Amino acid sequence: MQLQDKRPPIWVSWWMAFSAVVVTWDAAYCFLRPRSFVGGDLAWIWAPYNMVPYSMVDYLYGQPGVDSKQGFTNAQALMNVIEVFLALEYLYLRHTSPRTSSLTKNPAHRYHAHAPLVGFAGALMTLSKTALYFLQEYYCDWCMVGHNDRFTFWVVWVTTNGYVHNIIATISHRLSYQLTSSLTAEPGYSCLLS
Repeated sequence: MQLQDKRPPIWVSWWMAFSAVVVTWDAAYCFLRPRSFVGGDLAWIWAPYNMVPYSMVDYLYGQPGVDSKQGFTNAQALMNVIEVFLALEYLYLRHTSPRTSSLTKNPAHRYHAHAPLVGFAGALMTLSKTALYFLQEYYCDWCMVGHNDRFTFWVVWVTTNGYVHNIIATISHRLSYQLTSSLTAEPGYSCLLS
């Protein structure tokens, strides 16, 4: 009888590692504005942003956001830092810190029990923040992105943010499944079962 692998899928780890790098890069862009803008002394670090230039697509990221003292961008960048710590903690718990259950004989079941919870918290935080970006724009009547032509709005702003939103929603769903499976299937680790 072949036992089912109970660990969170490896693609979640790949995404967490990738997103930790990208989110750190994004947070640094926000904290270092206007030095990170086109023409700034640090602009070369954010060449992909500055090729679009994203700061002209989304004014929250650009000079208009800085000039109007919009605190939202740096507030979300600070939340990015917390996201990165959660992603790194997930990776550590999932791959380095094994669970030490005497009830778990199969090595395919060994991973730290908190890994799915930490990953879920980080993914849900990212999902909420991405939704907040859309909602903020909706409720301010597209005040920071409404100046774009339709192509730029849909391809650069909606598609990129929507793509990330869908990946994170999938990860949140997968890790929530992992959590509920663990709570109901492993009596040695479940606080719901005696």
